[in-house]
Amino acid sequence: EALNTSASRVCDMTHEEQMTRHHKLSMENNRDRDRTSPATWKTDKPHAQCFNAAFTYHLLSRGYGLPIKRTPIEIYHDINGTKVQWA
Repeated sequence: EALNTSASRVCDMTHEEQMTRHHKLSMENNRDRDRTSPATWKTDKPHAQCFNAAFTYHLLSRGYGLPIKRTPIEIYHDINGTKVQWA
């Protein structure tokens, strides 16, 4: 449910608001990152956040049937020093 709420909040933003949010979060990410998080956010399309969030929510909840509350998903950037990548 948190993903759906976040997706709705992002999708309700104007393009300018999305770009401002992305810039702010990117600056915070670079300032606060540790060795387990990515060095920078690699996107030249932060306005695509709405589509990405909505797609992810629907894929996980409706496509894969995962519960929308207390979903058993954990996100890792690396495992034992090896960078995690999608195939």
